[in-house]
Amino acid sequence: AMALGCTRSISRGMQFWSDELREYQIAELFAVQAQAELLAKLLESKDGQKLLLRFVITAGAALPEKTIALLENAQVLAVSEYGSSEGGCIGHPDYVQGSYETRKGAVGKLRPYLKYRLERQNTEGYGELWLKGPSIAPIYLDEKGDDVPTCKDGWFCTGDVAKVDAEGFLYLKGRTKNLI
Repeated sequence: AMALGCTRSISRGMQFWSDELREYQIAELFAVQAQAELLAKLLESKDGQKLLLRFVITAGAALPEKTIALLENAQVLAVSEYGSSEGGCIGHPDYVQGSYETRKGAVGKLRPYLKYRLERQNTEGYGELWLKGPSIAPIYLDEKGDDVPTCKDGWFCTGDVAKVDAEGFLYLKGRTKNLI
């Protein structure tokens, strides 16, 4: 994007967003869910109606329907991505002929080089997401520098409850385990 003449700006903090978005004429923003929710509320205000913002990429969690609706009402496209320390970028928006193909509630499409399986699926098709592929880190190093496996038989358990639709879009519903 910078090769096309875009300017990169690093915010001083969310309390300054209204001024910074206006001053630097920011049209694209990377945010996590909580930031996107605050941004949607800002866009609802009279201050927000004067902004040029048109595109928000989020990561970390799927956006709630209410936040997506608020962003859409402000003519801002919200696109979600999904990743992990062990797997890098796992789900990404599908960029097709100059625009992003996305689905409400999805965190992108699974990368084509990843295999997946869903364990213990419920009647809605959600199950525990397991991944296998060249981007999955097979080990961690613990505090002593010893190898700690991340995979079982080459499969990595993400700890996320997910489903994948017929077009390959990934939807997250929750966690089976909490990691920090």
